[in-house]
Amino acid sequence: MVRKVTSLLTVSMFLFGVVYPAPINLPSSIKSLKGKIWSHEYELEQIEVSVGVEADFVTERELDELDAEAEGNLYTAKLVFSSAEKFDFYVNLGQAQDIKYKATILGSDVKFDLEDEFIWGAGISYVFTSDDDPFQIGVDAKYRQITDIDYDSITINGTTYKKSQLGGKTAAKWKEWQAALIVSKKFNCFVPYAGMKYSDVDASAKAIVSGTTYDLGSTDSESKVGIFVGCSIIPIEQFSIDLEARFVDETAFTARISFKF
Repeated sequence: MVRKVTSLLTVSMFLFGVVYPAPINLPSSIKSLKGKIWSHEYELEQIEVSVGVEADFVTERELDELDAEAEGNLYTAKLVFSSAEKFDFYVNLGQAQDIKYKATILGSDVKFDLEDEFIWGAGISYVFTSDDDPFQIGVDAKYRQITDIDYDSITINGTTYKKSQLGGKTAAKWKEWQAALIVSKKFNCFVPYAGMKYSDVDASAKAIVSGTTYDLGSTDSESKVGIFVGCSIIPIEQFSIDLEARFVDETAFTARISFKF
C-alpha cells in the first residue's frame, strides 16, 4: 500500500510540473474519505476535519476590457470542516506567484508583472444525493482575493520598467466569485467528475511610466460560464489526490492532495 501511495504521489508531482478561476471543491462525502469523528453533545452531529495542499495554475483568463488577460500560479493550504456528511466548509491560505496582467492600453502592448502576494479564499459545498445513488450531484460556491499587489515591473512594447521607475500608486488587485454544479460517479478508488460553473473576477492595475498613465481600470471577466473535468484518486480511505482542468471562461489546471483525520 505504501508503494501504491508513493507511485500516485510521483504521478501527481509530475503533473504539477507539466501543466503549468478557482478550483472546484469536490465534497468529502462524494469521495467517501474516512477519518476520526467528533460528535456534538446535543445534536450528535458528525464533524470531520481534513487538510490539504493545492496548486492552481491559471494560464489564461480573458478580461472584459482592453483585450486584457490574466495568468498566474496560486499555492495554498486548505482546511475543510465536513458536517452531517453533506456540507463542506473550507478556507484556503497561501501565496500567489507569477501573476501577470496583459492588455492593450493607449495603443501599446502592456504587461504588468506583479510581486508574489498573500491570497485567501473561503467556500462551501453541498451534496444533494445519497451514497447509494448511481451518480452524485453537488454544488460548490467560493470567494478568493488578492489585494494591494505591488509591481515587480511593467513592460510596454517590449521595454521593461522596474518598480523604481514607476510613478503614482502602484497597487493592483484580484477578486473572484464562483458557483459550480458538480456531477460525479465513483469507480473503486477513482471518482471522475465534471460540471459547469459561473465565475466572475474584479481585476485592476494602474501605473505612470514616463509621465503616461497606463490604467487597466476595474474590469471583470469576458466569459463568465465555463466547464470543468477532474478525477479524485483515493488509494486509502483517508487520503486523496485530485487533478482538474477548467475551460471556456479560463484555461486552468489544479492538483490537490488531501488527508482526513
